[in-house]
Amino acid sequence: PEAIILSLSGSFFQRTMASVPNDNNSNSNYCARYAYNKPLSLSVPSSSSLDATASVTSLLSLFGSFESSAEALSREIALGRLNEIIQMWMREVAVAKGISLEGDSNTMEGGNAGGGAYSSSSGNSSGGSLAALYAFGSFRLGVHGPGADMDTLIVGPRYCDRTEDFFGRLYAKLEQLSEGPDAIVEELHAVPDANVPVIKLFFMGYDLDLLYAQLAVDRVQPETLDLDDISLLRSIDEASIKSLGGTRTTDQILKLAPNPESFRICLRFLKLYAARRGFYSNKTGFLGGVNWAILAACVCQLYPKASASTLIVKFFRVISKWPWPLPVRLKEIEHDSVLNLQVWGTRMGDNKQLMPIITPSYPAMNSTFNVSESTLWLMKSEFKRAQEICEKAQAGELSMTAVPTEPAEGASEPTPPTEPSLWWELIQPHQFFAEHSHFLQVYAHAATAEEWRTWEGFVESRLRHLGVNIERYSYSSGGMLAIPWHKKITPPDGIAIDGTTPDDPTTLPHGRALFFVALMRKPVDEKNVAHKQQIAKLKQQHGGKLPTPDLKGAVQEFKNKLLMTCPFQRGPSMHIEVTHISRAKLPDFVFTATKQTRPAPPQREPKAKVETKVETEVEAEASAPADAATTDAPAPEEVKEEDAPAAAAAAAAEAAERQRAQQE
Repeated sequence: PEAIILSLSGSFFQRTMASVPNDNNSNSNYCARYAYNKPLSLSVPSSSSLDATASVTSLLSLFGSFESSAEALSREIALGRLNEIIQMWMREVAVAKGISLEGDSNTMEGGNAGGGAYSSSSGNSSGGSLAALYAFGSFRLGVHGPGADMDTLIVGPRYCDRTEDFFGRLYAKLEQLSEGPDAIVEELHAVPDANVPVIKLFFMGYDLDLLYAQLAVDRVQPETLDLDDISLLRSIDEASIKSLGGTRTTDQILKLAPNPESFRICLRFLKLYAARRGFYSNKTGFLGGVNWAILAACVCQLYPKASASTLIVKFFRVISKWPWPLPVRLKEIEHDSVLNLQVWGTRMGDNKQLMPIITPSYPAMNSTFNVSESTLWLMKSEFKRAQEICEKAQAGELSMTAVPTEPAEGASEPTPPTEPSLWWELIQPHQFFAEHSHFLQVYAHAATAEEWRTWEGFVESRLRHLGVNIERYSYSSGGMLAIPWHKKITPPDGIAIDGTTPDDPTTLPHGRALFFVALMRKPVDEKNVAHKQQIAKLKQQHGGKLPTPDLKGAVQEFKNKLLMTCPFQRGPSMHIEVTHISRAKLPDFVFTATKQTRPAPPQREPKAKVETKVETEVEAEASAPADAATTDAPAPEEVKEEDAPAAAAAAAAEAAERQRAQQE
């Protein structure tokens, strides 16, 4: 029997190795290499699980998860061209600073150099490579799809400075390549004040994030450079350590995940599942690529010889029962007495993080510090749903080999399978906007393309703070959950955010996007005695009902903090507006963009009007001056009893916002 014994003290999976079969050398080698997460089973795949894996692969192909050979070649050509530019730039930096290049013969011949570095087969006439270019993230893991963005890292020597040379000379060089009919660079944008300084650009059609790490060495030799060597982190700045973290983490995941092919298929499916279910985003407080990769690698360590289809089923069994905030780790956390960098578990507040998923490279850190109470609640609900679906498949109610077929003519989705399918059921899109009744709508916009590129990313990275504020401000009234939609929604060209067509479409901002946060009462956790007692006391004090949360402070604090912590000079056209909107008032393009279905309005019998607190709030807003902004609060008959606090709180917040606008 596969008994998973979870312990809150000591290592998270307690299992003696004596119970694991050890009948051949490969098993012994496995146990020596992956000793942290001890295997729960070393069973080899059955023929039925291999058939199920073939079905998963077929489904991934239908959803365009794999890149064609031509696309892969095009991507490699783009990386090779980028590396040529980087070598030219580094040579110019060396010459400008009087660095002798004599004896530099570290020429690399095509392909990948040590540790995944890229080189140009053409070389150059002046010597070998002076910097190393690495790709990390999904591309390095081998789970990227067509047109996927790429995370890249330049590793340079001590004489090449980040401010003067990376954001100065290299940026200028890339800027030159964005001019003229043969331009290969578009949407070039530097973010030097980010947590990890980055240059963002589209290079030969590929969306790139370009990082820079400045090592304390005179020469960088890509063919011998080992980024896993902790000694490289000595005598370098914090920004370089953070920049190296992505590549080092990716390489560690690849080394620690057994059965790479099954790992990759499993991870591809999990990424598709999360994206279609609406919680694939690290920025908004869910899980991003590296988080899913660590979780998938953890399950691979527990079932090192399992097929991809088995790993997916085991994944939901393990993660749905995981006792958060117990951390997920792939190896023991490393410490270095010389560097003495802070690692996870040594900082104040580490024990308060809700869903720690620890990176395997030094210095270890929590890759999910953005997770909030609301996003954790949604993810736990989703994992529970997935586990229940998997149980149906194991009971024979769902097929593990049935898959959809090619889309019908004119259809954007594959044709559903002819019989109930596990894989098809797992990835059915989450009807987020149909399932919730009330939202906070965050409208960010800027007049110019340059201002918008800066403003959009900053607002999106701070959106999670709005949800945290709502959780905190609503605590005294029983608590609320603020669940974000994981992607921005851009209105169609020429269409206003309310779905109407303005008389003069040219008045619309050049850059604009909508972000949505669903509001709902925090469910009562039967295991949380303190919360149950709080709810009972509040109902006793307020005539059997919970008081209306006051969200105006949460919204105002979010806006104030957003403006005060802006790391760049905010342009005059960079604005943000936060308003309440009911599901009935959502424009059609919201449902179209997210491929969701607007629910039909409920048919109700006319009945006598019963005044409620929500109606009082709405009527109070109706008495506001005519020149005040109109409210999007729902009409009383649209408000369900469980949604009334959310509607009233949002209406009150918007009324305060209008009052502040009038005062300004």
